[in-house]
Amino acid sequence: MTPKTIRVRGKLSARRIIFRRKRFCCHTVSPVSDIYSLGCTLYYAVTGKVPFPGGTTRDKARRHCEETPWHPRQFNPEISDEFVDLIADMMEKDPRRRVQSADDVVERLAT
Repeated sequence: MTPKTIRVRGKLSARRIIFRRKRFCCHTVSPVSDIYSLGCTLYYAVTGKVPFPGGTTRDKARRHCEETPWHPRQFNPEISDEFVDLIADMMEKDPRRRVQSADDVVERLAT
């Protein structure tokens, strides 16, 4: 199944990029893949930047698998340590070390 591509101001949606990350990486797609996607969305929401800009779709997918994004405070110095840590834990490359559920995300946001 191919996700619908949504163009916003001429840019591919994060959904398309995340779908490609799932396809190119060696990890099995599971509910924690959605946690990664939500982490990317939160990163964008607080920084106004996608985690891995530039390059081809394949380049971006590879960078999602191999690289760490710029620290969110580089773009928004007002983000709390706890929120930066949550985003990092949601975007953890190893699915076994990633935040495991939406309930865990909600619990960490509530504290």
